[in-house]
Amino acid sequence: MTIDSSIRRQLVSRSIAPMECTIPPDMTIEQWRRTRAARSQRPGCEHTHDTTSRYDPVKKLLTFLLICRVCGTERMIETLHYKPRFQALPATGSTAATVHRLPSRRDAQRDHRAA
Repeated sequence: MTIDSSIRRQLVSRSIAPMECTIPPDMTIEQWRRTRAARSQRPGCEHTHDTTSRYDPVKKLLTFLLICRVCGTERMIETLHYKPRFQALPATGSTAATVHRLPSRRDAQRDHRAA
């Protein structure tokens, strides 16, 4: 197989084929979408969805969801039995985090007056 035939096969497999419209001529796109959504077995919307996960500590279940920010609908993708095994390690040596106060305008004014 040559490189050209390999590229040709990939292009054909990833190409978009034109399709005939199935929307009746006397129906608007919105009407068609509503009737299609009503017939669909999986209710949902056409919006972009965000992904999130939820953990139930009682049942020890981790659930992955798709959430529509517009409609507020949620669709479960997968549920896993999960038990977190987090163990905090003691901080040793100079690897411990330190907290420093950030300078403010009041500090800058005070330092300017003192100079």
